[in-house]
Amino acid sequence: MSKEYFLLFGKKLTKTVQRTIIVLLIVVFCFSAGTFLFLKYHFSWKKTTIAVYENPDNGYSVVFEQLGMPFFFGASNVRITLEDEQGRKVERIETQIYNEGGVEKRNAEVLWEDDKVTVILSGCEQNDEAYEFSID
Repeated sequence: MSKEYFLLFGKKLTKTVQRTIIVLLIVVFCFSAGTFLFLKYHFSWKKTTIAVYENPDNGYSVVFEQLGMPFFFGASNVRITLEDEQGRKVERIETQIYNEGGVEKRNAEVLWEDDKVTVILSGCEQNDEAYEFSID
């Protein structure tokens, strides 16, 4: 019985060596893909709730979340969601805060009024930005 060979850099390799090379390539590929997905999750997809501001009068709440995390000291992606008394999302915005790569509870101030809520975002590297949500 003859064994099949193939050439790699001009040398003949047995089936055992071929299989070993293929398994090593698969392991390296899986490790690389896993590392990429882990980093992508942490820098882009991971949601961290920074604060929840509740209005005891009408049951509405504002959820302040960070999306991912900045690479070094860049802008932080944040999401502000207005939820009604049953926890349903009424309105949502996504924006950025320039605060040397970090987001804290003090970066958002919530002002409740009868028919609207105003969220003021502040960062040490930006002017304050105000967002208004209507309350039905």
